[in-house]
Amino acid sequence: MERRSPTCGARFRKNNKKKLHQKGMMCWIRIAVICLLLPLCQADNDCTQSIRWGDLLEDLNNFSDHISVECGVHYKRSSLCDPQEMLKMVEHNAVLLLNVLKKAEVIYKKHHKTYKFVDGLVYARSTLGCVHHLLETNLEPVDVCFNKLDTFLKEKESHSRCAWEIVTAKMREILQRLERRTVQRQ
Repeated sequence: MERRSPTCGARFRKNNKKKLHQKGMMCWIRIAVICLLLPLCQADNDCTQSIRWGDLLEDLNNFSDHISVECGVHYKRSSLCDPQEMLKMVEHNAVLLLNVLKKAEVIYKKHHKTYKFVDGLVYARSTLGCVHHLLETNLEPVDVCFNKLDTFLKEKESHSRCAWEIVTAKMREILQRLERRTVQRQ
């Protein structure tokens, strides 16, 4: 008997089975990746909930709770960042919060009367130890904002009461907006 080569239909069925098997494997791989990443995303969300916003804001208010009329004339709004605009341009996640807390800590370490607020920032950062840096986050607007705050302090002499009142008002607004966004995500 002579051996026949597989018919076109038989080869087609064999190739389709192979492709279906490959697609099935890819589907399971995707499901596995999603299952692995979901707990990380949930952990990210959970650890952002542990920040004690009220304590941070209270410590900041103990340092300065408003801009005096005398100090209000010492700056132009355009010379500092707009927290609302900054936060519109970045995704709200634990990496953002960690970055803001680090930058605030750097600024406030320069003033000797803010040690309690700085301790609160350090504690808040430690609660974000569960952050998984798998998240791609554009933090350039945060960097620009904090660079403006830092430059403002340098230009106005960092020991100036007015400079600190103004920077603290901006920091308070940033923290309040982050608190609202964090609560909304619950």
